[in-house]
Amino acid sequence: MVGFFAYAKSLEINVDKEELEDAKWHSREDVKKALTFAEYKKAQRTAADRVDQICKGVEKGQNLSADFSVESGELASMFIPGPFAIAHHLISSWANQVVVNGAETHGKQPGSYLSSL
Repeated sequence: MVGFFAYAKSLEINVDKEELEDAKWHSREDVKKALTFAEYKKAQRTAADRVDQICKGVEKGQNLSADFSVESGELASMFIPGPFAIAHHLISSWANQVVVNGAETHGKQPGSYLSSL
């Protein structure tokens, strides 16, 4: 599997409902918060349980994200896959970039965005 960074031509999002339930733009600040969310691991476990339910035959078309929350009952702002997923590395790499004079550079941890797979 490979992952790429790209720039969008516009901020308009067209969602193919056969592929994705929802899609949104998020600020870098919000993504950083999600990556450090105190209940992040609980949110990952909850999501993994929901994926397991789907695989075991939860009714097709059921909206599992509408009631997605961490075990404490607090709503998670967004779900970011764990470090086992290429999406996690792409997202955390983007979130940790710093903009200096209009140019993006990587944050304090060089190489932290590279997969060790």
